Amino acid sequence: MKVYPISVNSEELFDERGNIVERLFVPSLSPLHRTIQIPELLVYNQQEQIVHLRRHNPQTRVLETDRSSLVVHIGSVRRYRHRKPSRASWCMYFGPGSDWNECRQLQQPFEQTRIRGVIEALYLAFSTVSSITCAHPELTNVRIACDSWYLVNVVAFRGWGWIDEHTWNSSRVYSPHNSRLASINTLFINFDCRGINVKMWFITREQNRNAHRLAYQALIDPTDQARRSEYSYSPS
Repeated sequence: MKVYPISVNSEELFDERGNIVERLFVPSLSPLHRTIQIPELLVYNQQEQIVHLRRHNPQTRVLETDRSSLVVHIGSVRRYRHRKPSRASWCMYFGPGSDWNECRQLQQPFEQTRIRGVIEALYLAFSTVSSITCAHPELTNVRIACDSWYLVNVVAFRGWGWIDEHTWNSSRVYSPHNSRLASINTLFINFDCRGINVKMWFITREQNRNAHRLAYQALIDPTDQARRSEYSYSPS
């Protein structure tokens, strides 16, 4: 679904039906970010071990680090796709060597798929982001980068009434994702009440490769699942 800025100087978006899209970040449509190339858009804060956005200062138009921003990449991978037993894992990636990085195998009896893994990554990332923002109250703009269009579409576009109203899929089988997605919606609302703006950011799989490398570590060595990743941050 296409989105459009409300005005040239606004970060607010609306979709083809005229609905305001509050939970989506599109750098190319943001007046403070649209002229910045992806490799220059993100900067790693070694001291705090988190990634910030860069932006053009609204007054001077000088490129600067947005110290109110926090970017986390989430991802999921799956092994043994065409044979049993398959296993999936999830991760949250805050930057190279960050102590906040985490990767784990997806617990049973959750469906061992990438979609379920990335949903779990989003749900659990809120807890880590909450800890970070409590310690650093200046972080009021959180961007969650993800290469799953399914998840971004559900969070940003589809609205949340369907979670309660359509708990069955087209085959009349209960969808195990709905309960977790409803919990994620509650977390978005809770952060909004705290004055923290959280938006999803759809990126390509290549731009999310560091997160996927981290997720693979949980499948390779399940005895050491939560760890730092030394992969350098290069989003392009």
